[in-house]
Amino acid sequence: MASVGEQLRARREAMGLSLQDLATITKIRADHLRALEEGRYAVFSAPVYIKGSVRSCAQALKLDPAPLLRQLDQELSQDAKLGHPPALSPAEPGFWDRLLFHLVRLSWRQTAIMALLVVLAAVWLGRYLLWERRPAGAGPQSVQPTLYEEPVPPHLETLSLPAPQPTRPAG
Repeated sequence: MASVGEQLRARREAMGLSLQDLATITKIRADHLRALEEGRYAVFSAPVYIKGSVRSCAQALKLDPAPLLRQLDQELSQDAKLGHPPALSPAEPGFWDRLLFHLVRLSWRQTAIMALLVVLAAVWLGRYLLWERRPAGAGPQSVQPTLYEEPVPPHLETLSLPAPQPTRPAG
């Protein structure tokens, strides 16, 4: 028995239509129609697009789509990639998935309260780590006042001042 693509091609040629004519009628790209007729289903991103294209072509070519779709299901079941529907979600959601799921269910007030609590906890923890756990005697009272003097390189220790110029009386 001829494949679905071969049946569509035979009917299209019997009706005297080109691929471009069929593409114009069905609004399906000509390269997808060519792939469909050649049985190259990997061009399509999902089986639903293959089935929709076959249904549209069959209707445009005045064929009954039901037997073609049954045969297409048999052809797709032999393909490892297209034979089964893809998983819609991972088997087990991870930690971040569960956390974000619960966070998006909160109202904005609950979110604001949670954010405030997190900020307060961070401030308290920072104060504890930086202030409460400092060694005894450390702090501003242990610093002795002093004057900071920048070290001067030896070749700049003394600078010669320019000699004063005699001033001439004006006039």
